[in-house]
Amino acid sequence: MKGCFSTHIKESDTTERSIVDLGQHTPLLAKAMASQAHTLCQCCFNPNTSTELVHWSFNGTLDDISSNQRGPAIIVGSNVKLAFETSPITGQEEGYISIRNPGFLNLPRVDVRAISFTSSFSLRLHSQPTTRQVLISNWSRGNWQYINFIEPSGLITSTLRRNMDTNGSNPDQDLVHITSSQPVPIGTWFNVSLSYNAPTRTYSIYLNGKLSGSSVIRPAVTDTTLHTSSAQYAQFGNKADDNPDQPVGQLNADLRNLRCFMLNVQ
Repeated sequence: MKGCFSTHIKESDTTERSIVDLGQHTPLLAKAMASQAHTLCQCCFNPNTSTELVHWSFNGTLDDISSNQRGPAIIVGSNVKLAFETSPITGQEEGYISIRNPGFLNLPRVDVRAISFTSSFSLRLHSQPTTRQVLISNWSRGNWQYINFIEPSGLITSTLRRNMDTNGSNPDQDLVHITSSQPVPIGTWFNVSLSYNAPTRTYSIYLNGKLSGSSVIRPAVTDTTLHTSSAQYAQFGNKADDNPDQPVGQLNADLRNLRCFMLNVQ
């Protein structure tokens, strides 16, 4: 199954249709993924049941196309725009958003502090990064919750911060950290999933459906919730505690199908 992403949508005649590879977006898929409940590929999401919280497809729109309709992504600064390309596989036009610094996206914040969740998206880099580039983050000053990077090595790193008071320099402030085991490809679309399972205390990263890194919260930590955040927006392409009065984007990439799911775990 390509990319190891699949969702099953109940049709009106009660039969099921399986739509594979969420990275290859079509109008039919956009309509299908607006459904809130999904059965997802078991090797990417554990367990394989989840509830969609938000979905920005960027297929010609900035709106959240999930049933929750949390609000549109907001373009900040220059060099960020919606775009289309013809798929070499389907021959159909597929939408995405082009993010080039100094621009970035503000995203209505999804509250993941006390749940198990998976964030996923498809990304394309046109060149090897020479500096650390920011992916999705909720990292404003005093509201540090999670942050993700592509390093100059091409590896993805991700940090979840603990539910504790900190000034940002406490050596015990991080809940869990992961690094992908292999670099991301350059010049082609790839899928990223970041999955946090609170009951098992495990945080994992998947690249194109394959496990690429996993970490377990250290035994000394008893509270597995994330740091509190009252920020109105998360960001894609910007670390919000850097130059908050004059924010500058730190990403050069194309993005589509940014989603967040609540995992139904016990």
